[in-house]
Amino acid sequence: MNAPHHERQFLLRNDRAEVDGAIEALAGLWVELGLEPDVEADLNIAVEEMLTNVVRHGKVSGDGEAIRVQVWVTPAEARIEIEDRGEPFNPTEYPPPNIHATLEERKPGGLGILMVRKMMDETRYERRDGWNCFLMVRKLDR
Repeated sequence: MNAPHHERQFLLRNDRAEVDGAIEALAGLWVELGLEPDVEADLNIAVEEMLTNVVRHGKVSGDGEAIRVQVWVTPAEARIEIEDRGEPFNPTEYPPPNIHATLEERKPGGLGILMVRKMMDETRYERRDGWNCFLMVRKLDR
């Protein structure tokens, strides 16, 4: 990575087009910082998955800036926190899907969250002042 420490913040409306714009901006940031392609891919997939879940399922109300994305990148790691004013939901406690079940037996959902938890080195959730706060950390020197 070229920079010793980098921070970025995005404020989004609860809209799929906003998610696409944030992913595009972050992809540019990863290239600017010289991250490895596998790290870029993990970060892009994880952010897109979690933001898409907020937009689809979070029941975020209001037309204003209802989702915040904060990014901190150091030579050792990338930390991304996604905050939304939707209903309380802790992705770290969401039960993993039974990938061995037949298609008829499987319940919909959960694969994206499972994938994010496997790609990231750390995931944490807390509810703060009416906001869902989901932190993802990806080590850059794996």
